[in-house]
Amino acid sequence: MLLLAKWGKLHFGALKKHSKIEGKSLTNALNDLLSEGLIKKECEDPTKRTAKVFYSLTPLGKKALKIYELAEQLDRNGMKH
Repeated sequence: MLLLAKWGKLHFGALKKHSKIEGKSLTNALNDLLSEGLIKKECEDPTKRTAKVFYSLTPLGKKALKIYELAEQLDRNGMKH
């Protein structure tokens, strides 16, 4: 989710390259995030057979990321949640 927060939207290949997560694991993670409503996917051009699919954060995903970042900050400051 951090990559999507930084870049806005990315296609699968870019997510795989920058996250260094294997394809199957990345697919599973993306499907989990999609089912939770934290990310969305959009097809570049649905009429193309090999159209790129782009992923981006939903408003809920952006809120969840803020909560995650706050929890990380609290941990760094010695406060456990």
